[in-house]
This record gives sequence, structure tokens and C-alpha cells, in this order.
Amino acid sequence: MQALLDHFHVQVTDVPVLVCRGELVLRNPTNGEIAECLGFNDAIDQTHVRDLVIVGAGPAGLAAAVYGASEGLDVLVVEANAPGGQAGVELAD
Repeated sequence: MQALLDHFHVQVTDVPVLVCRGELVLRNPTNGEIAECLGFNDAIDQTHVRDLVIVGAGPAGLAAAVYGASEGLDVLVVEANAPGGQAGVELAD
């Protein structure tokens, strides 16, 4: 891991770091920058009618998405706060 960080000239002050597709290095990225880098929003066809749209990717939203997809529904999960929803957020004390 250190060799990869050295290759991209990543310093301790750059953390957190996302190496996207082995080419692009995002230092202290915002959630929007992460989504753009990973192509999360590019694949959403806003003209396509879905069977099920779930707002919120917390535990209930993710469970609903899994069950809907397992039944063959065309499912879209929308999360505004963080990639991975509640599961991807560090909680403060």
C-alpha cells in the first residue's frame, strides 16, 4: 500500500485519498467528487421510468432495493448525503 501512495506522491495531509481507476488521485475529496469519479451519476437515465425508486440508502432503503431487485424490479436508490448512505457515514459522538 505504501508503494502505491508513494507512486502518486500522497502525503499524510492528503488523507483521505481515493485512487480512482488506478489513474486519478483525489485528495480530501467531497462526496460529489467521489460520485463523479466513480461514475455513480453518469449511468442514471432520467427519462427512464423505474418500477421502484427508493429515497435514502440507509439500512431500510438498501434492504428494500435488494428485495425489489430480487423480485425482478427495475430499482433506483437515491441518496443525497454520502455514497453508501447511512452505512458509509462515520457517526460523531
